[in-house]
Amino acid sequence: MMDKNKIIASIKEMIKERDDFFVIEQVIGNNGDLNFSSIEALELLFMLEDKFNITISDNELNLEILKNMDSLSKFIENKMSK
Repeated sequence: MMDKNKIIASIKEMIKERDDFFVIEQVIGNNGDLNFSSIEALELLFMLEDKFNITISDNELNLEILKNMDSLSKFIENKMSK
């Protein structure tokens, strides 16, 4: 099982790898806040499902999940533990 820090590192790496789509400095703020357009958010969610082998249902989606790296990593960690 991945811990929070490994999940965060994986997310950052995924975003860096897609530099054709994301600009990491614009997406991840200095304090870990996430700044996405709705299209970027959808792309990231699809990438997360593939990377972590999870399924994110529509009823699980809310703005709090994508608020910052901490909330996103906790959500993923929880999904992976099920």
